[in-house]
Amino acid sequence: MKKITTTAFNPSGGGGFYHSKGFEGILTPKDKKFLKIFRVEGNPLIQKPTQTNLFKGEGNKYIPFLKKKIFVWCKTKKAAFTLAEILITLAVIGIVAALTMPVLINKYQERVTITKVKKMYSTLNQAVKLAEVDNGPINMWDLPTPVNGGSQKLYSYLKPYLRVAKECVEDNSSNCIDENVTLTQLDGTTWTSASSYASSSYVRIFLSDGGLLWFRTTSRMNNGYCGDNDAGYTDVCGMFWYDVNGSASPNTMAKDIFVFVLRPTGIYPHDMNECYLDDHGWGCLKWILEHDNMNYPKTKPSE
Repeated sequence: MKKITTTAFNPSGGGGFYHSKGFEGILTPKDKKFLKIFRVEGNPLIQKPTQTNLFKGEGNKYIPFLKKKIFVWCKTKKAAFTLAEILITLAVIGIVAALTMPVLINKYQERVTITKVKKMYSTLNQAVKLAEVDNGPINMWDLPTPVNGGSQKLYSYLKPYLRVAKECVEDNSSNCIDENVTLTQLDGTTWTSASSYASSSYVRIFLSDGGLLWFRTTSRMNNGYCGDNDAGYTDVCGMFWYDVNGSASPNTMAKDIFVFVLRPTGIYPHDMNECYLDDHGWGCLKWILEHDNMNYPKTKPSE
C-alpha cells in the first residue's frame, strides 16, 4: 500500500461538503483499481473512477468521491539534496582536485617537453643533412674554432633550414636573454650563468617554437675536421644546448635544457652517463630518446 498526503472532502447535505486539510489516507489495492492519476492545471489529480460522484473543490478543481474516501494530490514531494550534502560533496571534489591536478599538470608539461625535445632532435638532424646537400660533408665545411668565428660559420650553414624567430649573435646581447639567470644541473648544483654563453664564441637564437638554442664549434678543430673528445665521443664538431621554453624557469639541465652533439655523421645526444636525479643530467636527452619519458633513475650505481 502507498501512503499519500491528501485533502479530504466529504458531502455535507444540501450539496455542500466538509473540507479537512492535512488528511493522510492509505490507497489500498482495491482503491487503485478505480483510481488513475492525471494532471489538471499542472497539479496531479485523481481521475474520475467508476461509481463515483464529482464535486468541485477549491480552485474549481474536480475532486472524485469514492466509497466515502476522497484522495487528492496537493503537492508532489520531490527528492533533493540538502545544502549540507551539496557543500560536503563540493568539499570532497575540491580535495580530490587539489590532490590530482598537480600530477596531471606535471604529466602534461612533461609530455610537452618530450615532444619539443624529440622534434628539435629531428629538426637539427634534418638541417645538417640539407646543409650537406648544398655544401658537402661536414668535414668539408672548414669550420674554425669558436674564437675564430667557427660558431658563426656553422650558423651560416644551418640557418636556412632553421625557423629562427630572433638572433642574438653579438656580444652582450642582453635584449635576448637575461644574462643574470643562473643555470642549474639536475641534482640542484649550480652549473653556470647565462652570461657565460654571451660571448662571440656562441651563437644564440630563439626559434619559432619558443625555444632557445645556443651552440658553438669545438676548440679542437683540426684544419676544419672534427676531432674533439667530448660528450662521450671522439669526433665532436660542435655542441648545441636547447632550452625548450626559452629563458623561462626552471633553466635546469634535463628539465628544460638538453644537450645535442654535432659529429661528422649528424646530430647525437650527449652520451655521458649522467642521467640520474643525484647527478648533473647532461646525458638525459639520450634517456628521453630511448624511453620516451622523464622518469630518470634516482641514483647513479656505484662503479
